[in-house]
Amino acid sequence: MAARASLIVLDRDGVLNRLIDNPAEPRPDSPMRVAEVQVFPWVPAALRDLTEAGFGLTIASNQPSWAKGKTTRADLDEVHAAPGWSATARRTCSRAPRTACARRCSPPPIRPS
Repeated sequence: MAARASLIVLDRDGVLNRLIDNPAEPRPDSPMRVAEVQVFPWVPAALRDLTEAGFGLTIASNQPSWAKGKTTRADLDEVHAAPGWSATARRTCSRAPRTACARRCSPPPIRPS
C-alpha cells in the first residue's frame, strides 16, 4: 500500500498561542501585534514532531480585527510570521463577523465518501 500524505489544520488562537486581555472587548482577544504573541511552550516541539512524522501543517485562523480597524494587515502578517510556530501554509479570514465573504472562508462540511 502506498504512503498517504496527511494534512493537519490547526486553529491559531487558544490552540497555538495565548489569547490576550483586551479591556475594550467582553472576552479575551487574538494577538494583534507581534509583541503580543505568546506561543504556548509545547507548540514548537509538537509542530516539529508532526512535521518530522510526515504531516503537512496549515494554520487556519479567523482574524476580524483587521476588518474592524483594530489592527493593520501588515501587523497581522507579522503576527502570522512570529517565531515559535511553523507551518506549510497559513490561511486567514479577515472579514468582520456577520458579513458576506466572497472567498467562502468556511468550506462546506466534509462528507464521508
